[in-house]
Amino acid sequence: MNQHVEAIPSEKKKSKRPIISIWTAPRETIRHQMNHSKFGWLFLLAALAGISYFLDSASTGNLADKANASAGGIVLIGLFAGPVLGLISWVFFSAVYFGIGKLFGGESTFKEMLYAVAWSNIPIIASLLLWIPDLGIMGDGAFSQYLSDVNGFGVIIILFTSFLEIVLTVWYAVILVKGVAEAHQFSAWKGLGVIIVPGLFVLLLAILLVFVTA
Repeated sequence: MNQHVEAIPSEKKKSKRPIISIWTAPRETIRHQMNHSKFGWLFLLAALAGISYFLDSASTGNLADKANASAGGIVLIGLFAGPVLGLISWVFFSAVYFGIGKLFGGESTFKEMLYAVAWSNIPIIASLLLWIPDLGIMGDGAFSQYLSDVNGFGVIIILFTSFLEIVLTVWYAVILVKGVAEAHQFSAWKGLGVIIVPGLFVLLLAILLVFVTA
């Protein structure tokens, strides 16, 4: 705990621009936001992340084929449905990580966990920018299994944005782990455990259901 107290002065300096410092100093940045930023900003972060989640789900689920919708229509729906999805996910996962972290001996309050989960979404929010070239090149094909003709340069751009999407997803996971760890005031390894446990529980439940219904 003493180490954390000593880190506060430098943490303040690093977090003047949190959307930048979160990438390289996630723990210090998230702690600074817990102590100094307004709670209302978290709703915006969760809403923007929800739009990103919606568009990604619509793409992997080929929503254009299933709903006979255009890319513009799907994006419009995402602007309204995405924030709702984001807010629900934000509160739900904050509650999950808060509760499991307590079992690991964590010290976080629920409000602190809300800060940690919301600010961890910065890479997810940044990935919204990747939709600009993707939609420009693929159009409705961005949400369909049937891609329209894409030239060689377009393929290169799509491959590059896909690579960036993977990088941002990994970066999001790292920030989330460290954010949860900072909120609970324990190691990043314990933070990783808090994130993994719910996934393992769902996996075990799925396996159990397979055997029960077989």
